[in-house]
Parts: sequence; structure tokens; C-alpha cells
Amino acid sequence: TEIADNLAYQHVEFEAKGLLNEAFARRPEYKQIKAQYEQADYTVKQQFRNFFPNVVAQGTYGAAGTDMNETYSYGLQLNWSIFDGGNKIALYKQAIAQRDAALARVRDTELTIWQQVERAFVTVQQAEEAIGAAQKGVESADENFRLSQGRFDAGVANIIELTDAQLALTTAQSQVAQALAAYWIATVELERFLGRR
Repeated sequence: TEIADNLAYQHVEFEAKGLLNEAFARRPEYKQIKAQYEQADYTVKQQFRNFFPNVVAQGTYGAAGTDMNETYSYGLQLNWSIFDGGNKIALYKQAIAQRDAALARVRDTELTIWQQVERAFVTVQQAEEAIGAAQKGVESADENFRLSQGRFDAGVANIIELTDAQLALTTAQSQVAQALAAYWIATVELERFLGRR
């Protein structure tokens, strides 16, 4: 049985400038809260319009009877409730308060998304740097192991020095695997915060 190395490093490109806009465009909770704000804003406009009169124009035209006499009518109706006990003002103020609360939720959601995306992006960058450092550690430990092996083969070094070098190499390789795992976890988390997953 052959084991495939699926923990290999592959750089994933993230454009820092567009990350936040992408998250706002894709995240369903942001779309929902934005739609709630737009609905609340529409309600404010509707309640404001209720302060003005309603004007209705109507008309009919037709023919009636055996002689087909023309008939028509038209009219204009103006409805305006002046005395409503302050109900319109109260509804308007309530709509403004609901719109302001919806706007606060939009801003809060934007801040949360910004923090998540920023933190995840920094974590990806740090994980990528950790991979480079861990790979340098493997190169150094491998060189040290190779030299210890040569010294052991020449009879200059003892078995303890060789096993210490081998342990250091194994530890360095383990650190590379851990750094790769952290990188892929950070990448997936960033993609999740962007709304890609």
C-alpha cells in the first residue's frame, strides 16, 4: 500500500484588497441583515409619505342603450386625515428607530466580518512563514544528520550523536507537517469567512 502525501505545500493566492468586498458579497448573514435594513428604510419612506394627502383620479367612458349613447364620468378624490391623535408621528418615529437599529446591526455585522477576515488572512500569512522556517529547519537537521552519519561511519562519532541527529531531523520533519496542517486549516478558515465554503 502506497500512502499519498496530501499535505504538500501549495501557495493559495488571496488578493488582500478584495477580500472584504468578496466577504460582503458572499456571506448570507450579511445579505440578510442588509435586506432587513433596506426594508426598514423603505418603511421610513412609506411612513413619511403618509403625512401627505392621497389623491385619486378616476374616469369611465362607454356607451349604453340601443342608440349607443355615450356616457362618461370622471372625478378627483382627495383623502387627508389631519387629526389622527399623533398616530402617524408615532409610526414614523417607530420606523426611524427600527431603521437605525437595522443600520446598527449592519455595521456590527460588517465589523465582525472584517475582524474574521483580517484575523484569518494574518493567520494564513503567519502559517506560510512558519512553513518556510520549518523547511529551513529540516534542511539544517538533514545536513547535521548527514554529517553525523559520516562521522559515525568514520568511527569519530558515537551512536548517541547519530541518534540525536536523527531525532532532530524527525522533529524538524514533524514541524513541517504541523506547519502545513496549520496552513491548510488557516486557508480553509479564510475561505469560509469569505463565504466560499
